[in-house]
Amino acid sequence: MLVALALVSAGPRVAQAADYSARYAPGVVAPVAVGQTFTVPVRVTNTGALTWSHSGRCAAVLGYHWYQDTTRVAFDAQGTPLPRSVAPGQSVDLSVTVVAPDAPGSYILAWDMRAQCEWFTKMGAAPGNQNVQVLPAR
Repeated sequence: MLVALALVSAGPRVAQAADYSARYAPGVVAPVAVGQTFTVPVRVTNTGALTWSHSGRCAAVLGYHWYQDTTRVAFDAQGTPLPRSVAPGQSVDLSVTVVAPDAPGSYILAWDMRAQCEWFTKMGAAPGNQNVQVLPAR
């Protein structure tokens, strides 16, 4: 009896939310003035299946998006780099420099990791949301 086996390649594997997900534990943010630069301590835990690399092309970084209701009004294009790679189940403490939006109001500061040149939220993971009040300039 002769049996033939064929291997079929499905092409490159596409990352999914289960691969890249995180739990965010940011410090409390008091009301801030429009355009103010401030620092937030954030503990990020890798709840996904893959290690976040801190080096190389498209290294993992912690970024943020500002939302007013469901509209994104600003985001952190650079991100805060990780001091080391973070394996599944591990956490890292970061100090993130944030710039407040240019208009007063109630906002959501959405924490979002980025790896492999893509935001985790774009891959289906949940952000770490916190409400922030932005006040008029003094």
